[in-house]
Amino acid sequence: MALQALKPKRSLRSLHYDITVGSLDGFVQQRFIVKVYWNGEHVLHFDSEKGQAKPQDQWAQAILRNRNWEITETTEFKEMGSNLRLTLSHILKLEDQKKASHSLQEMLGCEIKENSIIAFWEYCYDWKTSISYDLKTQRWMVSTSSTQIQAIKIKESWDKDKEKQKDYNHRVKGDICKRLQNLDSWTDLTERTVSPVVNVNHSDPTEENVTLTCWASGFYPRNISLIWLQDGDPLSSQDSQFRGCVLPHANGTYETWVSIKVPQGKEHMYSCRVEHNGKKSTYPVTLGEHG
Repeated sequence: MALQALKPKRSLRSLHYDITVGSLDGFVQQRFIVKVYWNGEHVLHFDSEKGQAKPQDQWAQAILRNRNWEITETTEFKEMGSNLRLTLSHILKLEDQKKASHSLQEMLGCEIKENSIIAFWEYCYDWKTSISYDLKTQRWMVSTSSTQIQAIKIKESWDKDKEKQKDYNHRVKGDICKRLQNLDSWTDLTERTVSPVVNVNHSDPTEENVTLTCWASGFYPRNISLIWLQDGDPLSSQDSQFRGCVLPHANGTYETWVSIKVPQGKEHMYSCRVEHNGKKSTYPVTLGEHG
């Protein structure tokens, strides 16, 4: 990425790529979208139908003006979209998905805070957390709450694919993290932490069970933990907690959710604990929003 350092380094910096493709009636669509977030700001947007990357703000336009970023970034985005289309095609074949529409979202990036570097690479199928790469074990991981068969099948396939592991070291740990290390803050960006707005609610009961959902939105930085508690104790990993993806908003903040099914009439026994940027808060099961 042809960008130039302008200011001293911030305590928290991040570079995040978000690529999305879709399918209809078993066929992967040609169109794909790529969004780039730098330090929580949506800086570049690529729509394959338009064929070129565009800066998303006046200050981004000023920094990128008269540079060759349009060629270099557009080429990279097209490669990202092509690879993700192939991945979605592979998933559809594994599941023999011939009907309905599906989406696949790839999120990869790097965060640097002081001397700590955190890289991530995740895939979300139909907007639910499916599979992510674990740097410590160097293996693909399916969420403990995931019951999606396709996530397990794709993990088994990728665990055998040594090239996929090389992709992580090259694309994420290598290219993106090194790229971020060479970037400094832009003049118009300031250090910020945005706490999540949390909404805990429940659905209408079915078969004597109630679905409880804990939503967190509008937060930055990206890392967050949502855990269901029963009588104040965290539920164990084998409990059926269903998790959504951590999705970016256009304003640079994020949203996510976690849900669980509980017996009707026992809702009062459950609460949601949210941990973000070192702060912990617990929310009971009520209708309404909590800041």
